[in-house]
Amino acid sequence: MSDRTSASSTAAPVEFRRHYAAPISLVFAAWTEPERMKHWLHPAPDWVNPSIEVDLRIGGRYRIAFHHPETDERAAVAGDFRELRPPTRLAYTWTWEPPNEHAGIETLVTVDFTEVDGGTTIHLTQVRFADDTMRDRHAAGWEGAFNCLSLYMSRGDQRGSQ
Repeated sequence: MSDRTSASSTAAPVEFRRHYAAPISLVFAAWTEPERMKHWLHPAPDWVNPSIEVDLRIGGRYRIAFHHPETDERAAVAGDFRELRPPTRLAYTWTWEPPNEHAGIETLVTVDFTEVDGGTTIHLTQVRFADDTMRDRHAAGWEGAFNCLSLYMSRGDQRGSQ
């Protein structure tokens, strides 16, 4: 029996499309390899990821810890992979851990990667929010994460072990 709850509401999905001047294999790796993810997968540049664990397979789990060094705010999210088609698609659950106000509410994130004009376009969709407030907080977080990904991809050295 799971203690996670799937939310169903009238809250609109979160959707983002971004294009990166990088090969699809590199952009997909940035989303799936912890040593790369730690450089960008946070809501703003002043956050860090003290730990990222990824078992990249259908049914495999992931967990991402977030920390804001200045305020000492901490958070963690975890989930499991529902769909995996490297390097074109990922689908995974997204569930905040306590003490987050939305802890235990399971949403679903789908990320499609498409080669376009020598680069890669990402289309992210997240659904099953409990309410509009939860949706808006996730939208702000993804906006920040995509901005961090842009900075990471623009550095030109995305090997991950920096």
